[in-house]
Amino acid sequence: MKQQTKLKQTSNASEELKKIVLERLKSMPESLSVSIGNAEYTTDELVEHVEDGDEVGEQIMEIQLQYLQDLGSGKIYDNE
Repeated sequence: MKQQTKLKQTSNASEELKKIVLERLKSMPESLSVSIGNAEYTTDELVEHVEDGDEVGEQIMEIQLQYLQDLGSGKIYDNE
């Protein structure tokens, strides 16, 4: 029973993160492009990848999560 609750919490957290990432991407200028590996993506394409939950979408979510964690911890402001 605890395992199911934990999985549901993880799933809920993942859905919340997905919503946050999608809103962040939608707020970016349409002219912005992002390079991942050897490919370049527009913000609209990134939104599609996150919505689809494919490999690129997962990478974007991981990058955004790391950014938000660093922002929250203050690490992003360290000059060291």
